[in-house]
Amino acid sequence: MLLYTALTEMYTWCLISQTQEGFMTDNQLIENLGGAAAVARMLNFKTLGGTQRVQNWKKRGIPAAVKVAFPHIFLAMPAAHESQAKKNPPSTSL
Repeated sequence: MLLYTALTEMYTWCLISQTQEGFMTDNQLIENLGGAAAVARMLNFKTLGGTQRVQNWKKRGIPAAVKVAFPHIFLAMPAAHESQAKKNPPSTSL
């Protein structure tokens, strides 16, 4: 049930995390959070190799397991989109 809830939150984030150019890419998300080094520190990665790991995600994408493990970082909803999400919640029926 917890995994289902986390995946539903990720789905909601994907629906509402649009910029004017389209969907926010993982590269843009990492840059908005302060860059690879800042994200590595947020995730408590070791200094040696941690920044490079996050830097690789800018090209390869952030693994879904990492997004689910750290929803407060990667799945947090921007304040500007919260009202939109409340007005138009996604359908969760399967």
